[in-house]
Amino acid sequence: MEQPARTGPSVGKIILIILIVVVVLLLAGIILVRTVFKEPLMRATMKQTVNFTVGQVRTSPPEGVDTAAYIALCDAFLRQVEAAPLNDTTVAKFVFLFQDAAEDKVLDRGELAALEAVMVEMFPGLEPYRTLTGMPETASPIDTLAADSAAAPQ
Repeated sequence: MEQPARTGPSVGKIILIILIVVVVLLLAGIILVRTVFKEPLMRATMKQTVNFTVGQVRTSPPEGVDTAAYIALCDAFLRQVEAAPLNDTTVAKFVFLFQDAAEDKVLDRGELAALEAVMVEMFPGLEPYRTLTGMPETASPIDTLAADSAAAPQ
């Protein structure tokens, strides 16, 4: 008895087609979720980072920081975050700055001033809430290297 000749795709090709369709559907789903939920995710990230800084300032206030004024700025900032559309670039700048500042688990006056500056950059209407202006500028690593090389004996 002869087996009838198969017509159509083989089992391996059918499995490959199914896998390709599943991967394409997963990618489309990820792109759709990222597009639809981008704003809420950015808002949640901003809230979480600001609430962390407020908690740090309340539990161990850095020297020279008016705790009540900084918390008022953060509250006003969170209200703005809820109300206004967010810019991807400034949100990323804020989050990366926060990650650098929170690396040592202790926020100092300079780190809070930098976060405050980004908050005011995002929403210029928060300028009246600003409390940490007039901060002494710290030397950048490039300036420090240039000064070290100039002072080195030749």
